[in-house]
Amino acid sequence: MKKGVTVLAAGIIIFITVLSIYVVYPWLEEMENQTAGAEQENENDSEEEADQEHQLTKTEKKVQREGEMKNYIAARHDRWNELTGYGGEKMVEAENIQEPEEKIEKLKSLAAQTDNPDLARDLRNAAGWNERFQQKEQSDTEEEQTAETIHRIFHDLDVYYNGHGQEPFGVTHVDDGQYAEKTDI
Repeated sequence: MKKGVTVLAAGIIIFITVLSIYVVYPWLEEMENQTAGAEQENENDSEEEADQEHQLTKTEKKVQREGEMKNYIAARHDRWNELTGYGGEKMVEAENIQEPEEKIEKLKSLAAQTDNPDLARDLRNAAGWNERFQQKEQSDTEEEQTAETIHRIFHDLDVYYNGHGQEPFGVTHVDDGQYAEKTDI
């Protein structure tokens, strides 16, 4: 009899185990799917957060570039004011420009970074006029005219971007200047 009870008990245990597998397994599978779904949502949320951080970073970088551009334009305008005699003695000579190659490369770099095609065109023009200014074969008159053109480009950009309180000369494309085509190089 003990053998019969043992076999019956073993049979009941096997039956309960098999039954629980059929009952519990789908429940476990559902739990696993829910957990996987929650993990996927968390991954998606993390990706969205990373994208938002990336967007903020892109926006912040754009604002930073614009600020750098405005500061650079204002500084170049001030320097060309000095060189061309606005507010003082004229010092228009290529030798008075320190590190001209770096300034030309900076203008080209800023032109490549901007999303504004008119600004890019004006910055490339300023770079081209700066290159021309550095040429040794210019007469004094040509050198002065070249310096005046560079000054006017920076003046108009300063007026347009920084609200410089003077009238523009009309030599830049960003403000649809009536003489802008004459500064294309």
